[in-house]
Amino acid sequence: MMHGMGYGMICASLVKVVLLAGFAYIVWVLSNKEGGALKLLGRLLAAAIVVIAVAGLLHGAAYYGKLGYGM
Repeated sequence: MMHGMGYGMICASLVKVVLLAGFAYIVWVLSNKEGGALKLLGRLLAAAIVVIAVAGLLHGAAYYGKLGYGM
C-alpha cells in the first residue's frame, strides 16, 4: 500500500501531465490547419509543452524518491 501523501503527489503529477499533453494535442491540431511560420510555431509550442510536462513528471518522481517513500 502506498503512503497517503506520496500517492496524492504522484496522482497530481500524472493528472498535470495528462492535462498538459491534452492541451499540447489541441495546439498541435490547430496549428496543422494553419500554414507557414504559424504552423511551425504551433508545432514547436506543442513539443515544448510536452517536454516540460514530462520533465516535470520526472522531477516530481525524483523528489518523491528523496522523501524516503521509495517507488
